[in-house]
Amino acid sequence: MIIYLLGVFFCQMSSGREPAIPTNISPSTIEERRTNLRKLSRHLEIIKTGPVPYKNIREFLNVVTKSTSTSDIADAYEYLPRVSIRDREDLAALYSESERGEQNIPELSNDGELLKYHRNAELLALHLENCTDPALHHDVVALIEKEVKQFEHDKFDPSVSPTTRRAVSVGLRQVRMAALIKATGSGRNREARPILWTVIEKNQDQYYGQLAARALGKIGEPEDLDKIIKLVEAKPQLRLPLDSVGATLIPRILNEWARSDLPSATTARLAGSLVGVCTHDNIATFVPLLQHPNNLVVRAATNAVEKNLQSGDTAIIESMFKNSSPIIRGAASTAVDNHAWDNKYIPLLIDMLKHDDYYVNRADAASTLGNHGIRDAVPALQDALNDPVQNVRENAAYALKRISGH
Repeated sequence: MIIYLLGVFFCQMSSGREPAIPTNISPSTIEERRTNLRKLSRHLEIIKTGPVPYKNIREFLNVVTKSTSTSDIADAYEYLPRVSIRDREDLAALYSESERGEQNIPELSNDGELLKYHRNAELLALHLENCTDPALHHDVVALIEKEVKQFEHDKFDPSVSPTTRRAVSVGLRQVRMAALIKATGSGRNREARPILWTVIEKNQDQYYGQLAARALGKIGEPEDLDKIIKLVEAKPQLRLPLDSVGATLIPRILNEWARSDLPSATTARLAGSLVGVCTHDNIATFVPLLQHPNNLVVRAATNAVEKNLQSGDTAIIESMFKNSSPIIRGAASTAVDNHAWDNKYIPLLIDMLKHDDYYVNRADAASTLGNHGIRDAVPALQDALNDPVQNVRENAAYALKRISGH
């Protein structure tokens, strides 16, 4: 009941209405619960926006390790994301407490209590991701080296229930390891490059290898970017996240595509990374790739451009509508429908509905015109009811219903 009331309260408070209470509860109980829920809301707001009562991690840990009040401990963990890791002593204390929490999991009476313990211990481990101060770089590297050695001896059985003490212990260690690796990328920790490569070599197609590659991408050393590309070329089946490297990866991939000896699987893997690298800021870099001789590159570039188009990209969108490739024309229609709509594209959509030789594009154009209620498209949509392809006829009928409101 309390969970239900909390959900109703926050949903309705956000809409400006008084929270509704089930009608089979007495008026005095209703008022009491409303009062308690308002107090809880104010309390959580204070924690979220008010001053942090802890100067550093050590003060925070002093509360959560010594307090016997469940509510005080719960409040402390609400503050944790905003508690600074100020120096090496803070880092050492946070890591030690996380390690202690992993090694000394209490014998709790039920899985619910164990999961609650796990949540708090996991929050401590996750907070290690904020160790980005350059003064802490060396210490973070040392901790990752320690974790790597520990994982070499780990024999975690994934079939074990996640609510057992063993699973909680290993799970916390995994969270801690991941947080430390992420910290090296966020903090541009160049000192961590050797240990990150060690992690990749030991976990090439696993979670930590992906995290390490992502961290190296954020650090941004050119030789690391080249090594990652070469590794993917040698083993296209790897799931290393090339897109995390960012726009600096684009010229390197273009250089690789110039090679005539590159296997198609490798080209596909490199091309796929373009989608994640492309942003609206660098979209102009990708437009020429729509004319690339390699079809895999064209498909990847089309997907990347389509996802980042905006309504003001008139020249790009118009050129895509007029492209000889039906896939590129279809991407323009999809972009306009989903996130780049402007009335100036109505004539292009109507023309696509009337004349495109690819039936999928005609069907999509009909849907787009219907979705946006374009009355000027009614004659073309009525003509499309006689299209030789059923899918086009159905979409045109649906669009006419949308426009007419019936």
